[in-house]
Amino acid sequence: MILNQETLRLIFGFKLRGLRHEKGYSLKELAKKSQLSPSYINEIEKGKKYPRNDKIMILAQALGVSYDELISLKLTKDLDYLSTILKTNIIGGMPFDIFGIPAQTIFQLMAEHPQKFGALVGTVLEMARTHDMKVEDFFFATLKSYLDMNQNYFPNVEQKVIQFREKSKLSKEEHLRQFLTSTTLINFLTVHYKYKIHLQDFSDYPEELHHHFFFISPTDFKKFFLNANLSEREKVFILVKEIGYNALNLKERLLSSRTYRIDSYAKVHHNFLASYFAGALIIPKDSFVKGIKTFIKLKNWDNQLFLRLVTGYRGTIESYFHRLSQVLPTFLKMKDLFLLKFHFNTQNRSFYLDKELHLSKLHDPHEVKSNEHYCRRWITFTLIEKLLSTKKDIVAGSQRSSFYGKGNEYLCLSVAWHSELDPNIKICMTIGILLHHRTEMNVNFLSDPRIPRRQVGDICEKCGVHDCRERMSTPYQLYEKNKEEKAQDAMETAIQSVMKN
Repeated sequence: MILNQETLRLIFGFKLRGLRHEKGYSLKELAKKSQLSPSYINEIEKGKKYPRNDKIMILAQALGVSYDELISLKLTKDLDYLSTILKTNIIGGMPFDIFGIPAQTIFQLMAEHPQKFGALVGTVLEMARTHDMKVEDFFFATLKSYLDMNQNYFPNVEQKVIQFREKSKLSKEEHLRQFLTSTTLINFLTVHYKYKIHLQDFSDYPEELHHHFFFISPTDFKKFFLNANLSEREKVFILVKEIGYNALNLKERLLSSRTYRIDSYAKVHHNFLASYFAGALIIPKDSFVKGIKTFIKLKNWDNQLFLRLVTGYRGTIESYFHRLSQVLPTFLKMKDLFLLKFHFNTQNRSFYLDKELHLSKLHDPHEVKSNEHYCRRWITFTLIEKLLSTKKDIVAGSQRSSFYGKGNEYLCLSVAWHSELDPNIKICMTIGILLHHRTEMNVNFLSDPRIPRRQVGDICEKCGVHDCRERMSTPYQLYEKNKEEKAQDAMETAIQSVMKN
């Protein structure tokens, strides 16, 4: 990660290099004029060194510019994109090292080919503006790639959880269950990590109603405001996540449950690691894997049994699905899967994709544009309709979904429930597992005729499924695509005809 000082070195290096080229000086010529060594000037231009004030004055005189102009952070027009992206911390915040790329390699490329790199950065920024992307969107996209690269399983965090359990005398399952109550966890955080935890009724502050917590860290203690209207499960997960921050020694962190205006990738990454720790502690790996293996060997799908598995731990429903996405690829070799969390607003009957994870590749479905309509044939939507038509607090279901025109078929397992903080919001988590030979061999209930089989699409606007009763929009994108393909075919036919004659 680039620090502010490093950013200043890079911008100064770009500025010096640009002015040298503008004057038509080689490194040796500028070195001769300034009485500084060519190697020293080269290191400055690459952002490795920042000269002292007296050296800056000498370079300014040699280039025929003022001292203030040389130290100005404003770059020439062709390098302005680099200045923008450095100041917004998109490049600086990216953890190139976790992908095996030393950050210095990127910075050296920027320094040695600033115009070419600036053009690339300009393209990225224009795409970001077109799609209304913010810096935090880049950070979350990086995190998703990192999870995919590791199959969403992190043995080092799993080991930290084991060490914590041993140190806290929680090795036995019954001791762990007794520990996982909000009262016990609040006491633990107070005694061991100097927290001062306040259960706050956020409903008194409408603008903060949907916040789960706020964190403030003075010098001598950590002040933590927890939404009192949350369920016991939500409170337990959030409090164990705080233990995770401390047990993993994560310093940079999010200060509230709302993830906006994030200024560094480290905060996004640490939030994930603390969440992973919480899920792994609440849902122990060994018993979880054993339970899943037993479940998939059943001959018939059982909604109620699946619900008992999902709610059998002290954590949230969401944490159970995330645990599934961590365990299935590593221990059951089901590597091709997606995980989706949808919100449904009953007031305007709109769906919103709150979270998504794709492992191994970009699967269907995925996030769409605001003016597009998700295919209502997915189990996510039929299950929410089922929730609305019953008096139950939670419902479960399964579906074999084959995607129109793509040939991919997924086993989708879903649970839908009511939001605790907003009665107008319904939530559904779905995990989709790509069906191939290995999956079909491992999952016995796949042949259960009670599991619905449906042909589905991505969005209504480009879906070619005929006679669809659930369709929310005409497939105008498909029509446009077909018109373009026909026009292309006609043009190629005409060209071939001319060439023959």
